[in-house]
Amino acid sequence: MTQFEKRNTRSGRKSRVTFTLLLTTGLFSAALASVPDGLGTPLEDSRQALQDWVQTRQLISQEKHEWVQGRELLKGRVDLVQREIQTIQERTQEAQDSMDGASKQREELVLENETLKVSSEAFLTDVKRLEARMRGLLGRLPQPLVERVSSLSQRIPAEGAETKLGLSDRYLNIVGILNEVDRFHREVTLTSEVHELPGGKTAEVAVMYVGLGQAYYVTNGGDHAGIGTASSEGWVWTPADKFAKEISKAIAILKNEEIAQFVCLPVHFDLSGESE
Repeated sequence: MTQFEKRNTRSGRKSRVTFTLLLTTGLFSAALASVPDGLGTPLEDSRQALQDWVQTRQLISQEKHEWVQGRELLKGRVDLVQREIQTIQERTQEAQDSMDGASKQREELVLENETLKVSSEAFLTDVKRLEARMRGLLGRLPQPLVERVSSLSQRIPAEGAETKLGLSDRYLNIVGILNEVDRFHREVTLTSEVHELPGGKTAEVAVMYVGLGQAYYVTNGGDHAGIGTASSEGWVWTPADKFAKEISKAIAILKNEEIAQFVCLPVHFDLSGESE
């Protein structure tokens, strides 16, 4: 047999097999189509079962997909809740530390307040003692200095009286007065005052204060003079007409009306009542 004949023989066999399969499939389909409804129940049940199985598989797949998504969502929520819990724990710890610090600070403040209270009571006692001494000192100050510190001295409460001033203000009043007293004591002050002269007359006189220890006055005409000293009852003025010339000269030098020179003036001590 030739090669051509062999190829034709194989091709014919394949064609017959293909035709046979197509014919069988067509007959099977025709048979299914021609089967009455009543006689096709098992087949329909199988078809329905297959459809149900496919739907079930689809539902399973969908449920699995939703479960995976739900699991991821829950995991995210769990992580978020855990972070929130951690944040709350950290804030709680910070608040606890802050409360501990505040409690410790409160204890320190209470202790400091008690210390300040004790110090304040001691300071109040000192301020009252200084005010009492200052009231006594004010009575010994010369009139020009009394007027200079009047704005401060008026704020010193009377003995036993209540005051709205704080301790610091009361203490500063005393310091302010003492500063002015110290300044006055280191200077020679000239002023004009009205004094009572021997015989009951009064006249305007020139007064020279040498610090707080001594003072001298002389009338404008130079005919009357006197010496002043501080006492517990205020300044005491003693007539000293015989020193009127010297006192007038000292005042003139201080006013630059005469050239500078030594002038001898009497010093009067109130304790002994004697003059030198």
